Amino acid sequence: MANSNGNSGGGLLRRLFGRPAPTLGCEISSGGITLGRWGAGASQLSSAAWRPLPEGAIDPTPLRENLVQPERVREALVGCLQSLGLGALPSGARESGRDAALVIPDQSARLFVLDFDTLPRGTSEAIELVRWRLKKSVPFDIDSSVTSFTAHRRDAGWQVITVVTPQSIIQQYEALLASVGLGVSRITLSSLAAMALLPDADAGSTLLVKMNFPWITTAIVYGDDLTLFRTATINSANAGEATPEAILETVYPAFAYFQDTFGRPLDRVYVCGLGDTTLGIMDTITTEMHAPAQLLLTGSDIAAASSAGWSRLDAERYSAALAGLLRE
Repeated sequence: MANSNGNSGGGLLRRLFGRPAPTLGCEISSGGITLGRWGAGASQLSSAAWRPLPEGAIDPTPLRENLVQPERVREALVGCLQSLGLGALPSGARESGRDAALVIPDQSARLFVLDFDTLPRGTSEAIELVRWRLKKSVPFDIDSSVTSFTAHRRDAGWQVITVVTPQSIIQQYEALLASVGLGVSRITLSSLAAMALLPDADAGSTLLVKMNFPWITTAIVYGDDLTLFRTATINSANAGEATPEAILETVYPAFAYFQDTFGRPLDRVYVCGLGDTTLGIMDTITTEMHAPAQLLLTGSDIAAASSAGWSRLDAERYSAALAGLLRE
């Protein structure tokens, strides 16, 4: 795993080499903010809190500032801190143990899966090669972006998963946490974090369907390879919610892509954050697409739900990414 971020202090997918792992996690999404706590070395959240955000407070995109109403977002974050018995510190103030892992929306960055015949051994040379490949594929200046990647052997070459976003986007999120006295030890995307909850599937294929309304991400893992990562807007006439038909319309192309590309059906599906439509959609996927569908979070992953007063489906929506961080 490597990252390059120009003059920025944050990096997507950053590993915690040489520093203590955080015991706080914060996910920022269009709908609200989740803050979770856990003990050192823990594999599950010990407590969590969530606060909603008004519509339009966050505009997740790599093309412009994401925090449209920064004060409203900060108020929600302060509310989460207070629920967990943590006060907000003055901007710039720091205390031991107040570093957080930060999860930002999938839509705030661009993720690419690239194949290379060869890859330079040096991190800086590899980053430059990745950026050269992406120069015409992103709608922003790639040379001033935060660029992170992970690479693994694939046949005779390499598969590289890279995430890029402008430095200004990362800096804005980091400044938000700094305004309440929180440091940022690592940053990742919501669905990437949640993918750590997927069970090992050997050589099989797994589809993850994760919704943060009005966006839905479909990701396919086939053996050791990430073969699809797509985020799309859900077409829905109902404000604040998605119909089962709209969700399925967004999910079906992932089945078609995998069948057309690999000549075989998907083996299994995990869903997350679909709300009240969850069970009906799981039934439809299982019966019509012949791929067993189940919830991403197991009982052990939602232990913090009782302390936060969440239902099982709310726990999936609010805490899957943070639970995934603890599994990595």
